[in-house]
Amino acid sequence: MAAAAAILIVAVVALNRGPGWTLAVEGTGTVEIDGVLVSLEDRDDLLARLRPGVRLKMPANAEITLVADRTLALLFTSGSDATIPPPPARWLGRASAIEMWAGEVRISTGVQFGGARIAVATPNAAVEITGTTIAVILDSAYTCVCVLEGTAGMGEPHGRMTDVSAGMRRFLYRDHSPSRVEPIDDMQRMKLTMFRDASGPRLGNTP
Repeated sequence: MAAAAAILIVAVVALNRGPGWTLAVEGTGTVEIDGVLVSLEDRDDLLARLRPGVRLKMPANAEITLVADRTLALLFTSGSDATIPPPPARWLGRASAIEMWAGEVRISTGVQFGGARIAVATPNAAVEITGTTIAVILDSAYTCVCVLEGTAGMGEPHGRMTDVSAGMRRFLYRDHSPSRVEPIDDMQRMKLTMFRDASGPRLGNTP
């Protein structure tokens, strides 16, 4: 019975894993992954090294997109410095986390993401995402959440979350100036729309 129980546990763990990441790259140069420089042209080495928890530092003029089929798409823009999360699991342990130190990460969720969540931590903000197309932007002055569709929660680390609704963005400033909420601008709307539309077929969001 103990052996059967062990086999059952192993089977459940295996089946609970979410889909793995697939990789798309734009641009040339090298990225830094946990302190190791890797050529953007070596896709096999890149994908092997982009494991959950590693720290990715992007060069200028390059982008990396990771997609877990029908679940989640992430785009790390040029100059971004952030960790790679695991794709959400199928049933249990469906929370993922990203830590950011610079740049922008765009996030779009798929038809199998429902019930999962992603936490994004920056030096001055905590963000919680349950869907669907959102950008988190970090620079020297602020953290900004831009929401194209869905909602995101945003607050100071360990503080109370405030919902940011579709079509809006919220700024939290590092110097503790009052936060600002306003409609997302046309450029950010265009970037997020293009990302959503490009990811949609893989995420099951379009026919």
